[in-house]
Amino acid sequence: MYEFKYSSIIENDVNTVFDWHKRPMLLQRLTPPWENISIRSTNIPDNSFLLKNGQVSLCQKIAPFLKIPWKVKHKNYKENELFEDEMIYGPFKYWNHKHIFEELPNNRTRVTDLIHYEPFIKIKRIDSYIKNKLTLSFNYRHKITKNDLEHPLYNAKQETIMVAGSTGLIGSHLIPILSSFGFKIIRLRYNEKNKITFKESKEGVIDISWNPYSNKKLIFDELKNQNIKYLINLAGENILGYPSIRKKKAIIHSRVTSTQSLLNIIRNNKINIDCALHASATGIYKENNGSTITESSPKGDGFLARTTIEWEHEQNKFENIVNRNVNMRIGAVLSLKGGMLKNLIIPYKLRIGTKMDYASNYVSSISIEDLCRAIIFIINNKNISGPVNMVSPESTKLNNIFDLLNEQLNPILKISVPKKILSSFGKEIVDEMLFSNHNIIPDVLNKNLFKFKDENFKVSIQGMIF
Repeated sequence: MYEFKYSSIIENDVNTVFDWHKRPMLLQRLTPPWENISIRSTNIPDNSFLLKNGQVSLCQKIAPFLKIPWKVKHKNYKENELFEDEMIYGPFKYWNHKHIFEELPNNRTRVTDLIHYEPFIKIKRIDSYIKNKLTLSFNYRHKITKNDLEHPLYNAKQETIMVAGSTGLIGSHLIPILSSFGFKIIRLRYNEKNKITFKESKEGVIDISWNPYSNKKLIFDELKNQNIKYLINLAGENILGYPSIRKKKAIIHSRVTSTQSLLNIIRNNKINIDCALHASATGIYKENNGSTITESSPKGDGFLARTTIEWEHEQNKFENIVNRNVNMRIGAVLSLKGGMLKNLIIPYKLRIGTKMDYASNYVSSISIEDLCRAIIFIINNKNISGPVNMVSPESTKLNNIFDLLNEQLNPILKISVPKKILSSFGKEIVDEMLFSNHNIIPDVLNKNLFKFKDENFKVSIQGMIF
């Protein structure tokens, strides 16, 4: 039998810390993005909650075609002191995880994760590998715990927030964070069959099927008593992919139509929204030869700029029906689960690195954690409205990005990729997405004293396990 132990002191009282661990989507919030774990199902006893004798079925993807199922039961629940997870079946012969909470003086709490496990094969090298993975995982988990409990951006007090586009890259990360901060969540989920449904999940999230291309009025009697205070609009076709004429039309149509449909939902259901936040893009800006770009800088005239201008035109129609309307001009989102970073590291999986010494243009990016924290910060800050640059404080040149990836991932071979090859995929959109020179700063967030956890590309990838 092997033992693993990890402890942290949280600057918050034991009641608050323990209650936070009861949040229905906490497992999703605490799971490191590199672990590729998804929840298949939960079994919660009547009149109870997950930590009190509930069960969870998980699936862990460890290779492209290899998935490992887990089933875990919770037991020995003691309020403000302890709960345990014990494996029913999974990749270990035995697995028991104790979550221990100890009240300390001055409103502090010691949180300890104590794991006893026994692998099917006892080899020293395997045990070292497991302990290294556990150390990285629980370093991430305790970092998130401290961030959420020591520096709370918002105390939602069960305020209701409606999210469109919740299953995409940003939405999938954002929903557990919203749950962590106590929001009651309504997800508008795309349903191409044009069938409207309304149901509440075991995590306490209300799911509404939604087809923005439908002519139906989308009136939901169920929404009348929800007291929806905030709207987050993340809906729209992913801009990544081959830039065919059909793809370009889908990018424009999906963003404009979904925003128009959301406006009709708010109007038709007479919902009094305090703040509406819409995903926009930094592609709206004109290149500035490396000089800094703020929210008031000139707009561009390329495809992405024209699309974003049209998109924001529809978003700004919300100004007549909400107290605050925010255009979130989002840079390249850094996540292992999608977006720019996931695509850039594909050749590194084969130990092949990339060089682009000629690519001296600035790229403005933001870690997905900082992006989602900034969204909650904006909700809580009544002074913020209009365009907001959602980028880290420091942009990084594209050739330096590849240098940093080569340094972190240590490929066996480095290949210089000619610009002509990339431009063959569609010069206009490749130039705008990859080679546009945008040294963008988050002027509005800086002036309102938002504290970034990851100030640039280098810091953002340091905590990731590729």
